[in-house]
Amino acid sequence: MDNLLKTGMLAIPQELISQSQEEYLYQEYHDAKKDPLKFSRFLKSLDKNKIVQNTYFIPEIKESIPEVLPESTFFGSDKKTTIVIRKHPKATPIFTHSHEFLEFFYVLKGKSDQKINEIDFKMNEGDLCLIPPNIRHSLSVFDDSIILNILVRRSTFEKIFHNFLCMDNILSSFILNNMYSKKAADYLIFHTYNNPEIHNLIIEMYNESKNPDLYTQDLLQIYLHKLFILLLRNSKDNYDLPPDVNKDNLLRFDIIRYIQDSYKEISLENLAENFHLTPQYASKLIKQITGHTFSEIVLNIRMQQACSLLKNTKIPIGDIAYEIGYLNPEHFIRIFKRKYNITPKEFRLASKE
Repeated sequence: MDNLLKTGMLAIPQELISQSQEEYLYQEYHDAKKDPLKFSRFLKSLDKNKIVQNTYFIPEIKESIPEVLPESTFFGSDKKTTIVIRKHPKATPIFTHSHEFLEFFYVLKGKSDQKINEIDFKMNEGDLCLIPPNIRHSLSVFDDSIILNILVRRSTFEKIFHNFLCMDNILSSFILNNMYSKKAADYLIFHTYNNPEIHNLIIEMYNESKNPDLYTQDLLQIYLHKLFILLLRNSKDNYDLPPDVNKDNLLRFDIIRYIQDSYKEISLENLAENFHLTPQYASKLIKQITGHTFSEIVLNIRMQQACSLLKNTKIPIGDIAYEIGYLNPEHFIRIFKRKYNITPKEFRLASKE
């Protein structure tokens, strides 16, 4: 603790150091596993329903570990909860999985072994790893190391961090790649080398999440945005990507960024002209890169921006239509209802409840 104070870093909260009930269970699991007979008795003693309800992970109880962890595993049914910060329990049985949400692993203390799509590597204190949805991975912690998980709904990036995604940097390029590309990088690791600002911000995020109130999620979104900026400012080139990914190629995701920046008035023809391509080839290339058509991508971006404006402003619906690229408000309303099965007015009212 004295060393932390000398470097201006906040002390680690006591509950992160103490052993939780879940960690006791996992330790008991590993101790019992050394003796087949004892392990058999241990498994029979477990209440499967409670294991699943408490979101504990026991590989021998298949119901506790779905192939893909849904957002409801950690976010629950409350759609307003967009960011969750939790301690990764020590001694969690190693299991390979993927999930619907984005996940940050931050090594608050010690180290951790990771395996992502058959690639093994070690994370050291201060390292932060971003894993996008649908990536198979596992994590192991069997000592006094402390790992924090920052979980973010995928829709949060698409709706809330739209402006950040328009910026030209490694983090926004990585996220854009994984939003729109069929084959993108499996992970992005920042080496912060125990940067005090980043350490303290993540501690603050954890503390805020412990006692949530009406404004917690809004504050966590602001904190997360600040975390992105600090990572980019302080880590610079201190990041790692999978060995088969070229950093220059990842940053040159120019076509998607061009659509993101110009979605209000963009057409396939002017995009093709900007990149010195024929419209036919541009259309084929976009489909090849992303798995979506040009029109689908533009529609999704416009609708995401519409949802954000409806939820967070009092701008009239007709003006929102014009703001996102529709000259005819009625046309916008029809498209919005076709996509979400609800009118923009109904969406705005529901978001205020």
